[in-house]
Amino acid sequence: MPAAVFYVPSLRRAAVPCELPPGVAFFPSGLGRTESGGSGEALEAQNAAARAMPLDGAQARAALEELQRMGEELSPDGVLRQLVCYHAVYKKRALRQDEAAALNAFVEHGAMPEADEARQKIPSEPCRGKRHTQPDAERMAGVREALTDCQKILLLADTLEDRKLELAVLEKRFQEAEAALRAALGEENLARVSGEEEGERVAAKSAGQEDAQRVPWRVLVEAALPFLPEQALLFTADEDMAAELRECDLLRPLPDERADVCAEWRRELRSGLLFVRLPAWRLVGRQRCPENRPWLDREVEIVVASPKGG
Repeated sequence: MPAAVFYVPSLRRAAVPCELPPGVAFFPSGLGRTESGGSGEALEAQNAAARAMPLDGAQARAALEELQRMGEELSPDGVLRQLVCYHAVYKKRALRQDEAAALNAFVEHGAMPEADEARQKIPSEPCRGKRHTQPDAERMAGVREALTDCQKILLLADTLEDRKLELAVLEKRFQEAEAALRAALGEENLARVSGEEEGERVAAKSAGQEDAQRVPWRVLVEAALPFLPEQALLFTADEDMAAELRECDLLRPLPDERADVCAEWRRELRSGLLFVRLPAWRLVGRQRCPENRPWLDREVEIVVASPKGG
């Protein structure tokens, strides 16, 4: 029986702009939503991932509400920004350029610039250091906290995708209603031109905001990995993820011993599939496997749809 295949980095089938095999599973976030369109095996794999999560449905909803509240407070108009302005104005101390850049990075992404830059490249060698330097109880507490943090990232990513899908539906309805109104008023040509211009405007706006509206793929994959069932693989058709793996010279043709994974996929989907197998800590851009994330000390196999450009 072929191993379960989980899609990354999206958590919703509707958020993937290309056709996917029906047997591909999606990582849950713990909110109790079940992704439709999958096979019985995919549903079973999704349920297994959900059972491995530390927060149940009620706890996950409470955690999400707290995260959203904190997000509002840390927004550009929130408490953090107000406190900084207070100190800058009333304490007669202006922010240095590097301080302002660090603050903006933290407000927008929740991380300092150095942390973001350090995760951009996949390291080729681990940093050899002492392992298990913490007491067992402290280490296990750290592991539980890290697991909870991973689920929180999935909760935020799931909510973000949900909002993007809702906005896309509303935008489409608005365009259709506007076009119908113009056509009813005898402005068919104007409606066509207006629709084309509106489409170009929306496309340009979406392209400029895409990076700000999605969780970086390494962050989402690292959050999902502790809930990946044994023997399961990852699959991606994400252009950014595929391109970065290709730039790191990690992609290889799908080996024959893994052909059973996609044996039932349509021929068009099987065409040009690529493959990578590497340690999980390396995939997500870490220099070594952290003590509080032992699930990164495993080999991960990824089936990759051929990226644009080869």
